[in-house]
Amino acid sequence: MAGLVWNQLYSMKKVIKLYLVAIAVYLLLGQINGNVAAFAGVFLLLASMLVVNSFSVIEKSNWDLYVNTMPVSKGQIVGVHYLLGLAAVCAVFVFNHLVILADAQIKAYAPQQELLMNYGIFVAAVFFLLIMIPVLVEFGTERARIIMFLIYVVVFITGYGISEMQVSMPDRRQLYTLAWFCPVLLLILLLISYAVSLHFYKKKDF
Repeated sequence: MAGLVWNQLYSMKKVIKLYLVAIAVYLLLGQINGNVAAFAGVFLLLASMLVVNSFSVIEKSNWDLYVNTMPVSKGQIVGVHYLLGLAAVCAVFVFNHLVILADAQIKAYAPQQELLMNYGIFVAAVFFLLIMIPVLVEFGTERARIIMFLIYVVVFITGYGISEMQVSMPDRRQLYTLAWFCPVLLLILLLISYAVSLHFYKKKDF
């Protein structure tokens, strides 16, 4: 399993370097604009999109044809995508958390709202990741991009419709209660997502 992870990281080293440069640029822009937390969503989006690049590299190199001849299970082959994606998103979440705390210490303000926003974006990024991986396994990167765009459009239209209906937003207490339940919901979704991805992968003919 560790070898599969290192293979993925090595094959994407140029992409990872590019992402790190982008994060540094956005972090600098946040310092200039005086709002570092505003770019937390961008960092988490970049982290979740790392999995798309992983699948793209695999398809271009025909890695699946080789890895299935090795003494590794299909569950491990599928699991490495989840491990890589979740590790990237969690690392960026922790990074954003530390940056917000440091910024709050320097500028002397209470960062509860910014930390809650960072957590909310993190949950959304993990949710997107768990939906995206089965789609990538089943359809590949080219068709998956179209499907993910359609999903984004549907979510955007739904959100816009809810905002037009003037639905009352949850208060802070309700948000904190929801935040406590999110890990359980994400764990359940992770198990379902992994099972679906493994089912799709086992059906493939290499």
